[in-house]
Amino acid sequence: MVCAGSAGSTALALGAAARETGGCAVCILPGLDELHASRKALGCYAEFIELVVGDDARSLLLNEYQDADFVLVDCKMDEHESILLAAQKCLHQKKACLVGYNAIHCEPWIDSFKAHLLPIGGGLLVTRLPSSSSSPAEKFRGAGKKGNWVVKVDKITGEEHVYRTTFHHYHDQIAA
Repeated sequence: MVCAGSAGSTALALGAAARETGGCAVCILPGLDELHASRKALGCYAEFIELVVGDDARSLLLNEYQDADFVLVDCKMDEHESILLAAQKCLHQKKACLVGYNAIHCEPWIDSFKAHLLPIGGGLLVTRLPSSSSSPAEKFRGAGKKGNWVVKVDKITGEEHVYRTTFHHYHDQIAA
C-alpha cells in the first residue's frame, strides 16, 4: 500500500486480511510525520502492518516489494500515475491485483492503463494483471477461462452487486 498521508482504516483492513491469510501488509509512507501519525492512528494494531518511510515509492516497489500480489495506491499523491505504472511493470510476471483509491479524478489516463474506474467512495481504479505464463495445473483448474460478470442493483439501497460466474447457466440463478 502506498499512502499520500498517514495510514488509517484502509491499512488496518489490509493488515487484518494479511494476518488471516498469512501474508504481509506493507504501507509505504512519504515521511516521518506520517509514520508517527500512522502509529498513533493504528494504535496496538500497528504491529500487524510494516510501516516503511520512503520518498521514492516507485523504486521501493521495483526493488523491495516486487513479489507483491496486491498493490494499493492512494491516487491523491502527485506521482500516483508513475507509481501505478511502476507497479504494473514489476508485477507483470505474475498474477496480481493493482488498485488505486481516491481515483475519481484519474479518468483522463485510465484507458492507457487498461483499468476500470468503479464509482465506490472516492473512486476505485482496478486492474487485474494476468500471469505471463500459465502452468498446466492452472490450465487444468480452469484459470484463464472467461466467465460472465453479473451486475445487480439493490432496489432499496441502490447498492451495486457484482458477481463473476464461471458457468453460463448460473447467470439466471443469481438474484440480489
